[in-house]
Amino acid sequence: MTNQTIKPFLRCCPICSNDEGEVLHTQSFSLPNEHPLPISYDVVACSKCGFVFADSSGHQKDYDLFYKDFSKYEYSKMEGEGLINDNKKLERTADDISSFIEDKSANILDVGCAEGDLLLKLKNRGYNNLNGLDPSSSCISYINNEHKIDAHVGGLFENLTSVFNKKEFDFVILTHVFEHIYDLSTAIQNIYSVLKDDGILYLEVPDASRYLEYYIVPFYYFDIEHINHFDEHSLTNLTSMNGFERISIEKKEFNVSEQNLYPAVYGLFRKVDKKNSLKICPNFGCKKQIKEYIKKSQKSNVFPEIDSLVDSNEEIVVWGAGSYTTRLLENTDLGKCNIIAFVDSDPHKQGSEIKNIKIYPPSILKKCSKLIVISSAIYSNDITKQIKKMGLKNDIIIIKGL
Repeated sequence: MTNQTIKPFLRCCPICSNDEGEVLHTQSFSLPNEHPLPISYDVVACSKCGFVFADSSGHQKDYDLFYKDFSKYEYSKMEGEGLINDNKKLERTADDISSFIEDKSANILDVGCAEGDLLLKLKNRGYNNLNGLDPSSSCISYINNEHKIDAHVGGLFENLTSVFNKKEFDFVILTHVFEHIYDLSTAIQNIYSVLKDDGILYLEVPDASRYLEYYIVPFYYFDIEHINHFDEHSLTNLTSMNGFERISIEKKEFNVSEQNLYPAVYGLFRKVDKKNSLKICPNFGCKKQIKEYIKKSQKSNVFPEIDSLVDSNEEIVVWGAGSYTTRLLENTDLGKCNIIAFVDSDPHKQGSEIKNIKIYPPSILKKCSKLIVISSAIYSNDITKQIKKMGLKNDIIIIKGL
């Protein structure tokens, strides 16, 4: 018999509103100064429906602020392998959507559209009534000016009928958005309000039931903003109790690096009369799979490179200030290393501090000969190529672990 820690939730289950469940894991981070999100949360499983999610002490307004002012999705200078893989992922999604929508004049809305790359791919396939919504004004300006697609600043918690002047949509797309949403119930009801009768919702999210199968590094899928862990059952429960009927659900994978695949699940759901909403069907299979994933992460959370750096006390520059690094700083001995600076290509991170150590742009390394420690779960190859392209002669270590 296994020990279970049952707790009252800080955040009620986003699907069934139950207020207690089992603690599976506690995840902590070392975040940059002034970051709006909590530095830790419990990964929990609802005792009523089985949904696995982050029991965060934050609130929707904190996550809204993060995506408005700290958005990494408006940073579009991705190069190399990352750009190629992202392009392939979006092409696949555009194919999946266009295979279902025959009418090129269908009124389509992409929510959380970032810089509109998916919308552009649909435009290139002949769709001519495209709309975007994103909280980043920089992203929306880029879409309007560069892609010539109608897009608006806003989020899922605006009055969407007002944002779009009471326009209703035939098809609404949310790709890799709902895993980030604190208040799922309100979000899906707002989507319901702007869909035409019999309109279609396309939802795509990471597939938590296959985290173990597509293992990358310890606790990779538990990052600061990914707070809902869906599988096909929880996705169906969320939609069916909020006025949608399931048309189909499929699974897929896409490359996030040359070596690593990322699991996703996506579904098509039709808007129906809310009187026809269905009750939740509890399912605890995903909880079981995530427990196994946590066990493997705990066992693999060993990094000889970090131990050697602690022993040597050599001054180092850590390249990478993302989720991988913030987890390592809090959950390994990386924070005990003699770090003199962090480097990151994302301008949103530059100028901030982690553990009172400043984050600089890569150009600072042209005046620094210290050892570069690459700390990135999936982009270490791209960073290595960038270092060579810059002509840097610094020694390099990549944090890979066992």
